Amino acid sequence: LALFLRHNSTYLALEAGCRRIVRSSGFHAGLVAVILFNICVLAVEANGVQGRAAQFAVAANAVCTAVFTVELLLQVIALNVPTFFASNFNILDTLIVVISLVELSVG
Repeated sequence: LALFLRHNSTYLALEAGCRRIVRSSGFHAGLVAVILFNICVLAVEANGVQGRAAQFAVAANAVCTAVFTVELLLQVIALNVPTFFASNFNILDTLIVVISLVELSVG
C-alpha cells in the first residue's frame, strides 16, 4: 500500500497540500487557540456546571475533539505513518485523541 501511495500522483498532491497546511503559522496559531479553548471547556466541565453551560461544554468538547482528529489526520498524511510515529510526542497526541474519541462515543 505504501509503495502504491508513494507513486500515486493524487496522493502525492494530497500529501504536499497537507504538508503546506501543517507547516503554516496559521495552522499552529489556530491549534494553540483550540487547545486553550479546550482547556477552558474542560475546566468548566470539571467545575460541575449544570443546564445550558453543561450542554455547551459537552458540545464544545466534541468540536475540539473533531478539530484535534482532523489535525492528527493532516499530520499523519503530511509526514507519512512511519515518520509520524517516530516521534514520542505524536504517539502521545494520538493516544489523547483516541481516548477523547472513546470518551465521546461512550458518552
